[in-house]
Amino acid sequence: MYAVERYAAVRRFVLIEGHSRREAALVFGLHRDTVAKMCGFSEPPGYRRSVPPKKPKLDPFIPIIDAILEADREAPRKQRHTAKRIFEGLREECGFDGGYTIVKDYMRERDRRGREMFVPLAHPPGHAQADFGEAFVFIDGVEQKAHFFVMDLPHSDACFVRAYPAATAEAWVDGHVHAFAFFGKVPLSVLYDNDRCLVSKILPDGTRQRATLFNGFLSHYLFRDRYGRPGKGNDKGAAEGLVGYSRRNFMVPIPRFATWEAFNAYLEDHAYLLEALLALYEATFEPRWYEAARGTAATMIERFGDEARGGFFTTSDDHEQLIARRKDLDDHPIPSGNASAALGLLRLEALSGERRWGEWGEGVLRLLARPSERHPEALAYLLTAADFHLSPTREVALIGPAGADRGSIADLERAVRARYRPHLVLAGGIEGSDQPALLADRPALDGGPAAYVCERFSCQAPVSTPEGLGALLD
Repeated sequence: MYAVERYAAVRRFVLIEGHSRREAALVFGLHRDTVAKMCGFSEPPGYRRSVPPKKPKLDPFIPIIDAILEADREAPRKQRHTAKRIFEGLREECGFDGGYTIVKDYMRERDRRGREMFVPLAHPPGHAQADFGEAFVFIDGVEQKAHFFVMDLPHSDACFVRAYPAATAEAWVDGHVHAFAFFGKVPLSVLYDNDRCLVSKILPDGTRQRATLFNGFLSHYLFRDRYGRPGKGNDKGAAEGLVGYSRRNFMVPIPRFATWEAFNAYLEDHAYLLEALLALYEATFEPRWYEAARGTAATMIERFGDEARGGFFTTSDDHEQLIARRKDLDDHPIPSGNASAALGLLRLEALSGERRWGEWGEGVLRLLARPSERHPEALAYLLTAADFHLSPTREVALIGPAGADRGSIADLERAVRARYRPHLVLAGGIEGSDQPALLADRPALDGGPAAYVCERFSCQAPVSTPEGLGALLD
């Protein structure tokens, strides 16, 4: 056996310094096979058998021992065969003339090989896990058990939670539909346990016979369903963890709501909806989405806003009376309602020019200024809103000639979207549009499209070409 120091020196000479194994054999006075073995193992591997040692006395009886141990898997744990009991049975009933030690050693090695092993998890993007959890809530003054659906995307830790009176097949399907709308995508696959609402029967070969409703649901959305082992919740640890997190953070103190719809409509729903509507408007330039965003922002301020200290409460003003109204502040594992509201309101101000939206967004930033200095890792999405607020924000208005369609500004739109621009808001419409206000009083250029690049509604001279627009933005 070579010293570890010499072992490391040979490996460094070949693998780090780039010398050949032949050179290493000459320099260190070793056989080339020895050098090859040193390069293949980070530590001396010791003696390695090429085949397992034969056990002439025990080998004929191994199938009998295996059959006994397999049958024991169905027996109570405290009433299973010990090595001593199997040894006695082999000797008395099967004519075994070997010793007790070889039986005991075989059983110990077999048990070691059969133990559950754990390896680090790697979650590729695009895959999800789903589950149901339980907690008590008060709905219309009556205490009852809530069954809350959770879906987690382990790669990014994005998650979705929605509560139902019962974990029925219809609740499973409805939870999926809302989760897909929330994420904006359908996952490539979803990992489940073997709930009877999803799996009516597990066949002997492990194939799952799906429930009728769930089978039709899969046929519509065309994602792949995967299943953990029966009774092994750790197979979908992300969803199990989300169940616990939701119970501790969303169900304490015990929630009190007038209806199930109100239970599912927390601050986060309004804040996330505001951001989604603004993104939808910037993607389509349809005024209805912008108007819906303004309505959502007004409702959020009216029902959740804290005029005294700034920021937003988690529960609305028509929620049943609580000892204290909480504010959701930290951004883990998903953006907090306050952080999402701040960014949405600041973007809405940039599109509309209405100062009231920005004042509420800045109120959230002031409320959390000191915590964000001390614990920035817990307020990452809030810092995104602060970055948007403190950085120069470009407001881009794309104007098509009167009577034209969206295609007239398509080239200018592509120039804006060619790069990631986090400090930019985008509006588009035909000449004469006044919603959002960023479009108002901005004419087209000589019967063709025009692009206006502004800061706080103070605009540079309009341009009509993608190249000119790119120059202004860059």
